[in-house]
Amino acid sequence: MTFSIKTRGTEMTIATKVNPSRRTMLKAGAGGLAMPFLGNRAFGQKVTQVLVTLPDASIEKLVLTRVAPILRDRFKVELKTQQSSSSQVLSTMRVQRSRPTILAATLDLSFAIQALEEGLAEPATVANIPNLADVIPKAFAANGNIVSFILSADTLTYNTALWPKAPQSYADIFDPAKVRTTAVPAAGSNIGLEFLAAASAASSGKSITEAMNDLEAGVRYLGRFRDQIKMIYTRSQEVMPLLANGDVGVCFNKTRFMTDWIFRGAPLDCIVPTQGAFYSLNCLVPVKGSPVPEIANAYIDIMLSPEIQSLWASEIGSAPVNRRAVIDIPEAMKRIVPKPEQIEKLALLPELPQKQIAELTKLFNSEVAR
Repeated sequence: MTFSIKTRGTEMTIATKVNPSRRTMLKAGAGGLAMPFLGNRAFGQKVTQVLVTLPDASIEKLVLTRVAPILRDRFKVELKTQQSSSSQVLSTMRVQRSRPTILAATLDLSFAIQALEEGLAEPATVANIPNLADVIPKAFAANGNIVSFILSADTLTYNTALWPKAPQSYADIFDPAKVRTTAVPAAGSNIGLEFLAAASAASSGKSITEAMNDLEAGVRYLGRFRDQIKMIYTRSQEVMPLLANGDVGVCFNKTRFMTDWIFRGAPLDCIVPTQGAFYSLNCLVPVKGSPVPEIANAYIDIMLSPEIQSLWASEIGSAPVNRRAVIDIPEAMKRIVPKPEQIEKLALLPELPQKQIAELTKLFNSEVAR
């Protein structure tokens, strides 16, 4: 399967060109989600604001413009949002276990499973979230207790000015003539763990589905190029401007992060290499102990409704998960939004325990990021 983009031009103007350092490593702490509720039922006060966490600006914008007004009209509450990484959100949920300020949290799959196992999140049920009845099976995890509100294709994205011919294999991006423009994601994130499988496939020649059982091999393979790799990034927002303006030639990312840049005319494309690629889940969990659990469930139900689900493909570039959603995709995005039959060909990274993720991150930092 191949994703490709027909952009509206080969030239692009960007107001500010960022001069990247060789690698960018960001740290996240639990203190970043300290926004409190303005009121709390436990103290006999009316709740007027509720807080949810989201992974990035594009989703946040849609939630604030489309979902927040529905909650305001139905429940007379103001929805507040916080962009945060999964590790940061999970840390905050642990700190606030006895008195959480978060209504619902968006987490990568492995972090969502950890939150559920630690009793920090409530399982999703049709009784509380009626729209779950229309969600496709691939959007569920943890025996149906966790649900994703979108599906993204995770694969190679590249700048066509630097790559006139698309890379066909993950090994191609480590060619001596190309590796110095290659950016790779850090191992601690879901996209970074997937890329370890891609690197393992590049090393062994195996398919993604085989290579993802030996992620340590991916770390060792990347270690060969640690002095040549252009950049190591922890969030997609860091690398996409550099990819768009040609400071980076290729990276592994969710294809939906190309959406804004494509509409600006950036020379970007994406491809699923011969070894395969992944789809990923943005899991939405109700936080256990929330002051207003009924609104938490209502928020998730709205996020899964056909009305909101119909917007994900056209405005975000991700596949909806509600089978009743009516999809109208702009022409420029039709090849980056994965169709159901394409998702069937993509792999889902196995559920990894936090201990294994921590060990892989430590190994990656030692062998690749040092």
